[in-house]
Amino acid sequence: CRHATIMALMPTDAKVFLEFDYAAVKDITQQLLTVLIAVLVFSLTFAEKIVNPSTARRQVRNRLLYTWVLLLAAIVSGMAMMYVLWLAGHDARVNSADLRLHEGVAGGLLGVSASSLVGALVLMILIAEEKFSN
Repeated sequence: CRHATIMALMPTDAKVFLEFDYAAVKDITQQLLTVLIAVLVFSLTFAEKIVNPSTARRQVRNRLLYTWVLLLAAIVSGMAMMYVLWLAGHDARVNSADLRLHEGVAGGLLGVSASSLVGALVLMILIAEEKFSN
């Protein structure tokens, strides 16, 4: 089998990356992007029920805006991570020295995306607390 021959010729780091790391991180990223997009669509759909723009304080409206900015940042960094992860997979297949660099960048982008999601969720909790405390 051609695939087995190619895998046998690869360095150990590249084999491990393609067999385990690549698939795991790709799945995590796809799930993260699905959650991010769902949360963004949900918050956009129910924005008027969550925060009434005509009666809400400016601070609450700003929190909602910051929430959307963080969610968009998380989605963009998640999509960029998918691209960098694809580059790392390509590097592993062609025995490029850039594999570790791209793998590290993808990990950093995952951190940015996950941190942005957490920040957005904290802001949503603060918005809900403000709404239900009145």
